[in-house]
Amino acid sequence: MTCDMKKTLLSIFSALAVITNLSAQDAPLRLGVAMKRYVIIFLSLMMLLQACTGGSKETYFTNPVIPEDLADPSVIRVGDVYYACASSYNWGPEFPLFKSEDLVNWEQVGNIFQTKPEWTDAGFWAPELFEHDGRFYCYYSAGRASDGRHCLGAAVADFPQGPYEDMGVILDSGTEQIDAFVFDDDGQLYITWKAHGLDDCPIEIACSRLNDDGVTLEGEVFTILRDDERLGMEGQCMFKRDGWYYMLYSAKTCCGPGSDYDVRLARSRSIEGEWEKCPSNPVLAGDRIEVQSLGHGTTVETPDGRLFYLCHAYIPGEEFYLSRRPFLSELGSDGQGWIRCMTGAHAAISQKTPFKGTVQLIKTSSTDTFESAVRDPSWTCPVSDGSFQVLCKRPFSVNYEVSACLKQDEEPLKGLIFFGSFGDYVSLAAEGDRIVLRSVVGNVSETLKSWPLPQGDLILSAAVQGAVTATFSWRCGEETGRFGDGVGLSQLMRWDSCFRPGICSSAADPAKSFSEFSIVSQ
Repeated sequence: MTCDMKKTLLSIFSALAVITNLSAQDAPLRLGVAMKRYVIIFLSLMMLLQACTGGSKETYFTNPVIPEDLADPSVIRVGDVYYACASSYNWGPEFPLFKSEDLVNWEQVGNIFQTKPEWTDAGFWAPELFEHDGRFYCYYSAGRASDGRHCLGAAVADFPQGPYEDMGVILDSGTEQIDAFVFDDDGQLYITWKAHGLDDCPIEIACSRLNDDGVTLEGEVFTILRDDERLGMEGQCMFKRDGWYYMLYSAKTCCGPGSDYDVRLARSRSIEGEWEKCPSNPVLAGDRIEVQSLGHGTTVETPDGRLFYLCHAYIPGEEFYLSRRPFLSELGSDGQGWIRCMTGAHAAISQKTPFKGTVQLIKTSSTDTFESAVRDPSWTCPVSDGSFQVLCKRPFSVNYEVSACLKQDEEPLKGLIFFGSFGDYVSLAAEGDRIVLRSVVGNVSETLKSWPLPQGDLILSAAVQGAVTATFSWRCGEETGRFGDGVGLSQLMRWDSCFRPGICSSAADPAKSFSEFSIVSQ
């Protein structure tokens, strides 16, 4: 049985387990969810049939390979297993960590940090995974609590899934150091990073030898490449093939509605240079139709030596509001000493799977009953403090429904929330003796509607259409309420990440105020 068949069977059994646990008390809420899961089982059976009968045939996957907001991905291979992590920005736990056996189907297995390192404040960017002498490293950028300056830190683990021990700041020279990448050149380690990003001079990709301990810089810092065109230069990664050192890097605007990020290439016969920029740059870019922009990633080799590049991309239209998501492309030689994307210079949504017979499983739902003592690693919380507590999920669809079952406890605030920041959110919550639909924009609060709080088990729901319009409702026994006008959510979008649906509560642990939370694609 192939890995894909095993995964498909596992998803079927998981869905069946949830359905068979439905109780008569919860049936009114969960009937719709159960019907959706029956559909998922049917589709999964069809995919299993395909996997059983067509394992040797070409199969295709659809980008992004992880449908969630995960910018600046880094990927490594450990044996036959791939691990990837990504920026968490101002969400914790820091640096979500994923695992895959085929580069297409990914499962979150943890986070690099469960609590942020003591020296840090916010802005957790660009983690870089690296293996050396049987140990696993995560290099990362973070804002220092003492002065806000972005420095490079490192964490070390004995296993790729951790736990990771923070080693503190390893580089803090200059006004900003971000986007670390470490390269092993026949036993000599080098670390590269983006320098002068905040200075009035061309950005440089700087480099230094790295001690065998993986965290101590040694020797003189030198420049690999300079942004003389003033296009922007960051998110670099390096690899060696056929006697050439290659470096992929990203240029132009990384983030936001005007993003035109693209991927560029340079080569050299040695790390110290001289480095030559590819005359065909950019080597990978969005066409503004299927893919708006993409960049900042790393390469990984399959066991048979093929090379894949995992970066992030914005998809235009409604999907823009899901922010930057991991995008996979195969690389190869152009026959003239340069590297090209196998599907062309314009990023392709649909591509051949790295391994024949792979079936891409599409995520359609996420449910948590909060019964486990260990919290699902996909829950995120803002790193800043507010007057209440928030737990959120990264959305994975532009059309979805979220619902939450509230416990009858004494907490004065508990409910659903769409969260951008503590100054920008929309909530439907039990507040004292009322159910309140509230919109907060720029720290200015507006009550859109309120209802008397009924006695009994309260279920709150929100249906999202086109990623940015939500319709809210509630149910308590036979009593119901609905706000028929769509509430806009686009104002919650941040420059670096999408807004997220979740739960909020005045309790120290928001999960204690809820018996269930679910997201289901529509």
